[in-house]
Amino acid sequence: MQIGSGSSSTPAVADLNEDGNYDIIWGCYDGKLHAMYYNHISQEWSDTPGFPVFLENAISASPAIGDLDNDGKLEIAIATQGNNNIGIFLSLRIMEK
Repeated sequence: MQIGSGSSSTPAVADLNEDGNYDIIWGCYDGKLHAMYYNHISQEWSDTPGFPVFLENAISASPAIGDLDNDGKLEIAIATQGNNNIGIFLSLRIMEK
């Protein structure tokens, strides 16, 4: 499994796309937020649809995952270096097809 350039955060685990299987989510120094899942049919690790997400700055913190706005869907909160911002991905709409 390729994990990106300079993995810098402890991974989190959650079922991001509500398929009944856990995804592994982590950030890297190159500013990419990754999520992958294990495909039991192909027996390979694959990017979760919509990932990686490219952020402006290096990610040095671990992602926090929960239903932040009480809509029944998971959100990801992640901090980056070089600014005072926290990125929040609401309802993970990037997953929907």
